[in-house]
Amino acid sequence: MWKSLRHVALPCVLAVTGAAACNGKGRSLDTEALAPDWPTPGSKKPRGSADRTPVSIGRVWPVAGHKMRRTKTSKTRLTLTAGPETEVDEEQHRDEEVLATKDGIITQLRMRFEDDRSTQKTFGVSKKEASVLDGNVYVVSVSSAGIVVASDSAKPASPAESARIIERFPGLGRRDFFLDAMPKSVVPGERVPPLEQAMAMELNTVLRDRTVEDVVVRFVGAERNGTSAVFDVSWTLTINEKLPAVTTIDFHGQWRVRTKDGWETELWLEGPVTVVPAGAPAPGGSAAPSVLAKGSMTLRSVTEFP
Repeated sequence: MWKSLRHVALPCVLAVTGAAACNGKGRSLDTEALAPDWPTPGSKKPRGSADRTPVSIGRVWPVAGHKMRRTKTSKTRLTLTAGPETEVDEEQHRDEEVLATKDGIITQLRMRFEDDRSTQKTFGVSKKEASVLDGNVYVVSVSSAGIVVASDSAKPASPAESARIIERFPGLGRRDFFLDAMPKSVVPGERVPPLEQAMAMELNTVLRDRTVEDVVVRFVGAERNGTSAVFDVSWTLTINEKLPAVTTIDFHGQWRVRTKDGWETELWLEGPVTVVPAGAPAPGGSAAPSVLAKGSMTLRSVTEFP
């Protein structure tokens, strides 16, 4: 999950802070459905969710040979209080193969980035950009000496490529905290405190200059003939990367894992975005904060197992 959250909203924050001095009549936020094909959390109860019978969830640690295909898409819309609307769409497709593990920790991983691109639109002008990882294959090795990133031909990756991978995947070399915290069984309709505590602790550890608060994880039920467990999730994410603005996103959504092994298959999140000047009073305080921008964000991460 931390893989999906590391870069959320930052492109728009940069656009907002860079354009905050611009004058002009602000446009209202486009309220069209950002992803009409994605489910609305809680809109369709999984089969069996009315039953209070506990659902068992297995825990299987990764081993060499495990393969995953991960797809992440995100859509962010922000409108300056006095200025243009900024749109940022990101799309990432990558294949992963576990090459080595130790005590449940992945110590060597091959990553192939098929697509790693973003599109930003401001003042009606679109700018497409591919990341330094786009189209490349890497082998990431983790040891007590640190993280080494090499190309698939065993040549060292460039400093820019290594830095991007280490920054984007802060959980490299760490145990999967969801598997550690996942109860052996969960009851439909009930909150899951071990997952809430683990999620808050882990995300606040790996997401630098970001704070995660008010985490709620509630088990909805099992679906797909009992092979998938569905959780409603929500939390507040605050981003402050030494910029002149602070971004707050009130996320809510759904999280799916396989019941046979506890491996994540999908994370779907959406929420309103608010950008205020750094040092502004907190909402609800004696003085209302000035708002630089408002908008929304939708994010989806899907993992397939070939």
